[in-house]
Formats: sequence, structure tokens, C-alpha cells
Amino acid sequence: MAYLAATHGLAGTFALSLSAFQSEGAPAVSLNNTLFLIFTVALVLAVLLQTAILLSMAIGARKTQKKALEIVEDLRTRAIPILNSATTILNDTTPKLKVITSNAAEASYTLRYQAEHLSAIVDEVAERARKQAARVDGMVTEGINGVVEVTESVQQGVMIPVRQIQSILTGVRVGLDVLLGRGRPGPAHDEDMFV
Repeated sequence: MAYLAATHGLAGTFALSLSAFQSEGAPAVSLNNTLFLIFTVALVLAVLLQTAILLSMAIGARKTQKKALEIVEDLRTRAIPILNSATTILNDTTPKLKVITSNAAEASYTLRYQAEHLSAIVDEVAERARKQAARVDGMVTEGINGVVEVTESVQQGVMIPVRQIQSILTGVRVGLDVLLGRGRPGPAHDEDMFV
């Protein structure tokens, strides 16, 4: 039995431990052989089952790897034209973008210059308008002053003779009234003659 246990590993060790419980004799050897055979078959089945599981896992991993490689290849075939197009577009647009940027900078400079020039013109026009307004204001003031002086001159030149004529007419009327006998000269009539 010791030989059997040493040559057959774990199953033999188990069989040896069972033989210790049995009595010595022929049926024990037969039982040991049966148990050894059962454990050996179970061990072989377990190893085969494990091998089948590992083999199915390896096949599944291989299929997954193939699918992943197909997906990567598909992505590569689709991505390469897109990347080439993007590179071409980028190469085509880079000089154009440089020109656009340069033109924008020039336009900005020109606009700034024109704005400064326009500001100077507006300031000059405003200054001229202010001077013209002051000149017109002076002319209007002189005109109004001239009209006032003319009005005063006319009043003095016309009103004095009108008063003199009015005084003469009043004197003639009083003289006629006295000649015609309508009224008599007296202190009341003397006050009317002096206006």
C-alpha cells in the first residue's frame, strides 16, 4: 500500500488513509483500487473540464481579439482619409488665415488712422463753427444796435418837427377861434398851447 500511495500522489494518500480504517484483507485492496479509480477519473474529468473551460476562454479571447482588430482596422481605414482631408484643409487654409490676419491688422490700422483724421477734421470744423457763430453773433448785435440808433434818430428827427408842427397848428387853431369869436383867450387856453 505504501508503494501505491507513493506512486499515485494525492489519490493514493486518500486511499491509504481509508485503508487504515478497514481491516486487513482482500476486500480492502479491491475497495482501494475502486476508490483510486474513482478519484483518478474525477481528477481526469476535473482536468478535462478545466482544460475545456480554458480552451473556450482562449477561443473567446481569440474571437474578441479578432473583432477588436477588425474594429481597429475599420477605424483606421475610415480615420486615415478623414485625417488626410483635415491635413489638406489645414495646409490649404493656413496661408489664407495668415493673409486674413494680416489684412485684419492692416484694416485695424487704417481704421484707427481714419478715425484719428476724422476726429481732427471734426475738431477743426467745430472750432470754425464756433468762430463763425461768434462772428455772426457780433454782426447781429451790431445790427440790432444800429437799428436802435436809427430808431432813436428817427424818433428825434421826426418827433421834434411833429411837435413843432403840432404846436404851430394849435396856435393857428387858437388864433382862428379867437378871430371867429368862438372862444376867448384866457389862462385855461394858454395851458393847451404849450404841450
